[in-house]
Amino acid sequence: MTDPKQIPHLINLLDDDSREIRDEVYGRLVEFDRELLEREVRNSCELLNDEHKEHLQRIFDDHALIDLKQQWP
Repeated sequence: MTDPKQIPHLINLLDDDSREIRDEVYGRLVEFDRELLEREVRNSCELLNDEHKEHLQRIFDDHALIDLKQQWP
């Protein structure tokens, strides 16, 4: 797992010009525990632009889908 201290840096890379970097960053952020990631986002929400927020919403949606699949009988 990636170091949680890297979350703010990774979030800043979500709007990088390189698709490969964005994909890598997305994958690393999805690996974090949802609650930890949400807490870090709340702590830095004033620094987020609209593009960051859109990417983060996709990550949270993916987390919700993973949780649902794990709970589904």
